[in-house]
Amino acid sequence: MISKKIIIFFNVFNFLLSTDYIIITTNDLKDSATNIIDIYSDPSKTYFLNMELALIDTMSMSINDYLDYKISENSSLKYLLIIGDENDIPSPTKAVNCGNGQDEYPSDDFFSSTDQSSPPRLATGRIPTSIPSKAIEYSLKLKDYIESTSNGAWRSKILLISDDEIKNNSSLQSEIQHTIYSDSIYQKISDISFTKTLYGPMYEAEYSGSERRLPTLTDDIINYLNSGAAIINYIGHGDPETWAAEHIIDKDRDINIIDIPDSKLPIWIAGTCYFGRYDNVDSMSESLLLETNGAIAILGATRSISKAINKKFLDNFYGDIREYILDGQGLIRLGDLFLNSKNHLYDSHSSNFHYTSNCDGGYLYDILGDPAIPMPLAKLDNSIIEYSNNVNLLESYPLEPASLNNDYQFLQILNEEPKIELNYTDGDNELNYSFYYSPKIIYQNNFEGNTCYIPPIDLVSNEYIEIKFYQEQLDNNISFSGPIYIQTSNDFINDESGPRIDFYSNESEITSNSIVSKNDTISIVISDSLGVNTSENIGHATRYWFNNESNYINVNPEDCTYIESCNNLLCKIGAPIDFNGQNTLYIETWDNANNKTVDSLKINIMEKSSEVYNLFNFPNPFSERTFFTFQLQNNENYSVKTKIKIYSQDGTLLMELADESNQNFISIEWDGSDSNSNLLPNGTYFYTAEIKIDEESINTAGKLSIIR
Repeated sequence: MISKKIIIFFNVFNFLLSTDYIIITTNDLKDSATNIIDIYSDPSKTYFLNMELALIDTMSMSINDYLDYKISENSSLKYLLIIGDENDIPSPTKAVNCGNGQDEYPSDDFFSSTDQSSPPRLATGRIPTSIPSKAIEYSLKLKDYIESTSNGAWRSKILLISDDEIKNNSSLQSEIQHTIYSDSIYQKISDISFTKTLYGPMYEAEYSGSERRLPTLTDDIINYLNSGAAIINYIGHGDPETWAAEHIIDKDRDINIIDIPDSKLPIWIAGTCYFGRYDNVDSMSESLLLETNGAIAILGATRSISKAINKKFLDNFYGDIREYILDGQGLIRLGDLFLNSKNHLYDSHSSNFHYTSNCDGGYLYDILGDPAIPMPLAKLDNSIIEYSNNVNLLESYPLEPASLNNDYQFLQILNEEPKIELNYTDGDNELNYSFYYSPKIIYQNNFEGNTCYIPPIDLVSNEYIEIKFYQEQLDNNISFSGPIYIQTSNDFINDESGPRIDFYSNESEITSNSIVSKNDTISIVISDSLGVNTSENIGHATRYWFNNESNYINVNPEDCTYIESCNNLLCKIGAPIDFNGQNTLYIETWDNANNKTVDSLKINIMEKSSEVYNLFNFPNPFSERTFFTFQLQNNENYSVKTKIKIYSQDGTLLMELADESNQNFISIEWDGSDSNSNLLPNGTYFYTAEIKIDEESINTAGKLSIIR
């Protein structure tokens, strides 16, 4: 038991309201606690909570006794947060013997349970650090997350990951259960969220000596995460620093490349052994929570946890999520789901075995982070948009939200949901397993107002497509179409021309020999009366390459958006940082009737600086007039002062031209006369150009010819 005196600081509303949430910490860490109290202290917010802060001081009352008293006095008390590591505020422990002799297994549940054979009465979380700056940094991250105005369907994105089917000294039948259990979650939530599945058995392994790795799975996980998500769920083996024997996530290798922008931070849920451990280890969970923009909370196990107990816990956890999304009322917090799932474990066996089991029971689950975090998930509301039951190939399918005053709208068009069949031979036994996999995304992006979609003829073999629509207004809502059946028209479409392609950079059209800075975004506008094929089926993806087709890159449909109508698609690509000078950009794209266009553009890729490029006079030679033209790279609206001096071959100054502009493209006309307005005779002449941009001066020279 913790035998330290507790000094209690009351929130001002404690005098009026019962306490909902208690934070216990040390004096050194109280600033972070104060920050968290400030987050929840505004009664006008839906996530308001009445809070108390308790500091451990000198011996007087144990935490258990203090909480017993508080629970008896406050019927609304639900949440407890411990700020401090295992040395500041050690967890109560349970004496166990799990094959390695006598041991002590910690659980913060025991702070609020009546005894170690009873479930907790409070949803408890912990910020596991003794360093004030880290605790404060987490509190500020939490503030940004809860108060975030960052729009996006990330709030309803759930990533499901499973270990693969291979592990030394374990049967395939046992290992494949990680994927089968993940599939049971997928079937609970896939129709009410943007659920992505990344399952180990779907990936080819690579070997380095005796080490087996799944690098493509790792890349897919990190790429998906770095765009933001609400939840990432992993089922499989692991330890405090890695997921799976294949190291599909590895603390030392991956932690620094997990960097999620704009507070779009996920809650990590991993029933894998030891992922929630923070005592006497330097764990991945602590790094994700306290050292990166990688997580807002962790739900894991402090020690080993059984697959069966993990499945029961997660079945209830995601069952409650489904009920919440369908109900559409109020808000639900991480701690509510957590505590209810623990109580479900406790009640699901007559002897309470699933919760109390010494070596792998549910008491070992913990929350690292704030237990009162409101879940960001959107609620289901199919009234926000109407769907037709059918769609014709090559015909525009309108998508018109019920309200056009939404702050944000996101659309996802999905292919048919695939059912995966896996067949294995294990000795004389034939093993067959099946599970569903998240369908291929045909198109997804945010849009304003109304939009539409034109199904390509590539979908002729499909029975249906499905659409998910997400909006943010006063509340966040998601809608799911269910199957929209594909019909084919007998009308012949006489169209054999491919799409038109236009190129833009920095909101200006670019033409051959234009300048583009490294890392600049190049916008490709693709237009076609039949719409642009975004399905990526049978080689019909829009793709691009620089110089060499063998290095092509498929354009991600998520990097494209319809503009004005579904006949015009805007896609964005980046200028490569490892190319210099003149390069040729190629774009290959298809319309929905599978007519192809390949277009190209010569561009000059330059370092980001103010630089004059392509200064010459045209025409040259000339008879009546010529134009001195040049481009400027990255002119930040500075005044550009140009002086051009024309000389005879013996060096006599004949004419001086002056110009001032703030454009990126400069054109100065000359009619071939001298300073006295006399036309110069036929011949060759020299010129110099002095160009001043802000404080920078650039000089160049050339020659020209007059032929009358």
